Amino acid sequence: MKEYDYAKCAKYFRYMLLLVIPSIIVGLLTNERIMGGGTAVKTVGLILRIIISLVNSYFIYSLSTEDYRYKKAAILSVCIAVLNAAINLISAENTALRIVISMAGLAVSVFYAINFYSANGDVLSQPDPVLSERWNLIKNLYMVSAALTCVSMLIIFAVPVFALIIILVSVIMTLVVYVMELIAFSRSSKACSLYVEASLNRMEKKLH
Repeated sequence: MKEYDYAKCAKYFRYMLLLVIPSIIVGLLTNERIMGGGTAVKTVGLILRIIISLVNSYFIYSLSTEDYRYKKAAILSVCIAVLNAAINLISAENTALRIVISMAGLAVSVFYAINFYSANGDVLSQPDPVLSERWNLIKNLYMVSAALTCVSMLIIFAVPVFALIIILVSVIMTLVVYVMELIAFSRSSKACSLYVEASLNRMEKKLH
């Protein structure tokens, strides 16, 4: 089995944990359904969203020495930030273009989830196999949420009421994923730290 630098993993999991709540807040600020269009708050939210995405991408990239999928996830994270910025810069009247870019963003986010969550699952397979399974579950829920969002965008004009129900379910699932991420990052950082301590104790006992 590959031996990861768990001290490094613990540190960056902790950093990414600190960005989850700001990401939720900024996501609400840039949500047109909640904030409306063309507000100053939305503009500030967009700038903050880009900054948080870039910082988070840096943290993810920093773990690429442990698993190559983190490098892919970091690049995809930057792409998602660019696409989100592009959507907010396009006028609300240009619905078709906004939907196309949104679809592209969803596709990129699915590839991001596959790489990032799968890498987390493999990293945690040694210190905490249960957490490893939790990361894989988060990955699956994230992809279901993305699929629901995609469906809602496809039928919003044909069956508006049904689309709104799907959007509501998707929002609830997204919040569930965020909460699961918060818990998983916290426990992952702790599990990695404990694994490092246990490894050091074993080494000390062998030396004695």
